[in-house]
Amino acid sequence: MENKKLEMDFMVENLKISLHNNGNCHHNSKLLFEGLKKLGYNVKIITGFFIRDDGKTIKHSWVEFEDKILETDAEQLHIESNFAWKIIEDKNIKNRYTKFKSSQI
Repeated sequence: MENKKLEMDFMVENLKISLHNNGNCHHNSKLLFEGLKKLGYNVKIITGFFIRDDGKTIKHSWVEFEDKILETDAEQLHIESNFAWKIIEDKNIKNRYTKFKSSQI
């Protein structure tokens, strides 16, 4: 049941974000982080990079909750999804995300 609640809250927050029509993963991740934090989720906002299927490395921001990546921009990253966003639990996809170390910033 808790996973369904996360899915619903995640969807609602992403629909709110889509009203801004910003398209910037850094801004959208910040909005998602703030929205889920207000709902009581212990989320983290992360900045790093993502390696797409075509090998292109993209500077990227995302939100993490427990062992899940809450992705606001699945479309830009070419991650298959029914929406522009996706809850990612697949280890093969999660391995393509890398957090910046303080020396990389």
